Amino acid sequence: MATETRRAARPGRRITVWPENAEAFALFCAMGTQWRWAEGLRVGLDLTALPVVAAAHGVAVTPGLLDRLGICEAAALAAWEERRPRRRQPREE
Repeated sequence: MATETRRAARPGRRITVWPENAEAFALFCAMGTQWRWAEGLRVGLDLTALPVVAAAHGVAVTPGLLDRLGICEAAALAAWEERRPRRRQPREE
């Protein structure tokens, strides 16, 4: 059975999180201020902060949890890329 959470980017928006992913998603949300940026774009989570954030939330970092966290990270990056405005390319004449 899936669980619902309101912990999403937009207030009032509900998302569904399967129980086996709940811990990874909670950790992903807790890492929300730990993004690395390059040229004005998010490029990935700063995983050097992961042990501190995980310990603060009482979460043991396991290989499986790290894999699920990476899936959350990749999905967020893909969603931001999809929403990023594109520059128009000049026409060649």
